[in-house]
Amino acid sequence: IWPIGREINCKCLKTLYVSDDRSITLQPRLHFDGRYIVCSSALGLYQWDFASYDILRVIKTPDSTHLSLLGFGDIFALLFDNHHLYIMDLRTEKVISRWPLPEYRKSKRGSSFLAGEMSWLDGLDGSNDGGLVFATSMPDHSIHLVLWKENG
Repeated sequence: IWPIGREINCKCLKTLYVSDDRSITLQPRLHFDGRYIVCSSALGLYQWDFASYDILRVIKTPDSTHLSLLGFGDIFALLFDNHHLYIMDLRTEKVISRWPLPEYRKSKRGSSFLAGEMSWLDGLDGSNDGGLVFATSMPDHSIHLVLWKENG
């Protein structure tokens, strides 16, 4: 974690890691909301408190070596792998839904995916289940948009 400012010689404030020997790598896609930092790894999802940098929670995910984090909220997490989009209920730490993904253009850093409106990850309230869920680039360089189903 590096401070952003006008200093030319910034110093690293903290290096986050999940094992003492640093053998477990974190995936480059992370979530930051001002309170928490969340990142996926080969072991699952890690949630740090931004103020103390303490690990608050480790969520084991099924076949976590291939899952990437797309969004993280108070109630739900949005994850994906090469074939599916997953919704995890963070209260039970279980995957509650899975959808097949179209054949998209692969990227080692997951940069071919962009999250859409994410307020529903804090809980569905009847007004936040519309618009873009995510977008991805396709092999033909077109853009594929995944939207909430209209009218229920």
